[in-house]
Amino acid sequence: MLALLLLSLQGVAQAQDPAYDHVKATESAVEKPDTDLTANLGFSYASGNAVFIAVNGGVTAAHKWGQNRFTFVAGTNLNLAKIDADANGTLDDAERAKKLTWTSQRVASAARYDRFFGAKDSLYVSGGFERDALAGLLWRFNEQFGYARVLVGTDATKVNLEAGVAYAEENFATGTDVDGNPIYTEILDNDYLAARVFFGASHSFNKYVSLSDNVEMFENLFTPVDFRLTNALTLSTKLSDKFSINVGHQLAFDNQPVEGFQKVDQTTMLTLVASIF
Repeated sequence: MLALLLLSLQGVAQAQDPAYDHVKATESAVEKPDTDLTANLGFSYASGNAVFIAVNGGVTAAHKWGQNRFTFVAGTNLNLAKIDADANGTLDDAERAKKLTWTSQRVASAARYDRFFGAKDSLYVSGGFERDALAGLLWRFNEQFGYARVLVGTDATKVNLEAGVAYAEENFATGTDVDGNPIYTEILDNDYLAARVFFGASHSFNKYVSLSDNVEMFENLFTPVDFRLTNALTLSTKLSDKFSINVGHQLAFDNQPVEGFQKVDQTTMLTLVASIF
C-alpha cells in the first residue's frame, strides 16, 4: 500500500514539473512516418467502324520519415488500332485483316529522394526512364540534382519551385515501320547536361474538386536550341475517400525533335484514381 502511494505521489510531482511537460510536448511533436500510394487506370475498346484499344495508367508512391522523403512514379499510355492506310475514311476488308498497329507507346518512371532542411526547403536527387517510340525516342535515362522550395503551403493551395541540373542519355530511331515498331537502320545517340526548372501549383476549391498544373523545362547547356518542355494539367473530382476521377491534359514540346517527327505531342486522358493508403 505504501509503495502504491509513493508511486502515485511521484507521478503527481512529475506531471507538475515544467520539464516533464516539455518532454511530453517534444515527444508528441515528433513526426510519424507517412506513406501514400495511389494508382490510376483508364481503358477503352472499340470495334465496328473503328477498331482500337487504349490503356493508360500509373502509380505514385511516397514515404516520408523525419526529414527524408522517397517518391516513385510510373505511367504508361498505350494505344493499338486498325489503320485506314488509304485514308478514304473507312476500313476495308484488307485493312481489317491486318494486325493492330501501335499508335502510342509511352512509358515513363522515376525515383526521387528529398532531404529537407526546414519545412519548405529540400535538396533532391532523382533518376528516371522514358520511352516514346512513335516520337522516335527508344529510351532516355536522366539523373538529376537540385533544390526545391515550397512557395505556398496552405491546406487549400500549394505552389512549388525547383531548379537543378540533369544529365540525359538518349537513344533515337529515325522512324517506325507499318506496324509502329521503331526502325533501327540508323540509331542516334545524344548525351548532354541540361538545366532543369520545375513549377507546380495545385488548389482545392472544396473537399471534392481540385486543379493542378505542373510545368517542367530542360535546356541543353551546350546547345541552347535543344529545349524541352512538358505541361500536365489535371482536374480531379473526389468520389469517396478512396476513389476519384481525373481529367488530364499533357503537352510535350521538343524544340529539336528527330528529323521527321513533330515538335508537339498532346494527350487528353480520363482516369479512375484509387488511393490505396
